[in-house]
This record gives sequence, C-alpha cells and structure tokens, in this order.
Amino acid sequence: MKPKILKTEAEYSTALAKVESLMDANPGSKQEEELELWSLLV
Repeated sequence: MKPKILKTEAEYSTALAKVESLMDANPGSKQEEELELWSLLV
C-alpha cells in the first residue's frame, strides 16, 4: 500500500499493520522514516 489519506476501515487496518511491522526500525533508517509517515497517517 502506498501512503495516502485513509478513507475506509480496511485501509486503516492495512496501515496499522504496516506501522506494527516497522516498530523495530533502527534510528536514522529508511524504515524509521516510513514509520513516522505511516504513524501520522494512522
């Protein structure tokens, strides 16, 4: 899923799963940047 405005419950669930998968990201990594973006969207 590409980052976007979440409009449905299904999109929210998918985005939340993405956040959960990135929770162990190393500081300063690309994954940490993704985590920050997805966290804002959720």
